[in-house]
Amino acid sequence: MSINKVSSAFELAERHRDFRSLVELSTDSKHGSISKVRLFLDKYEKDFAFPLYEFYHEKGQTPRFPL
Repeated sequence: MSINKVSSAFELAERHRDFRSLVELSTDSKHGSISKVRLFLDKYEKDFAFPLYEFYHEKGQTPRFPL
């Protein structure tokens, strides 16, 4: 992301099933979106949901949207 290759970062994370990276990318305030989070929840279900939950828990946050 730091070198403006956001789409490549999403592509690599998906290809390698790096769900933590997908979580961080899709929740990023500049490059992420609620629609991205929902897309990955629908596509990967619990494989994405558990890292998403852990991410919010680590940050001491609650999701910004209803799941």
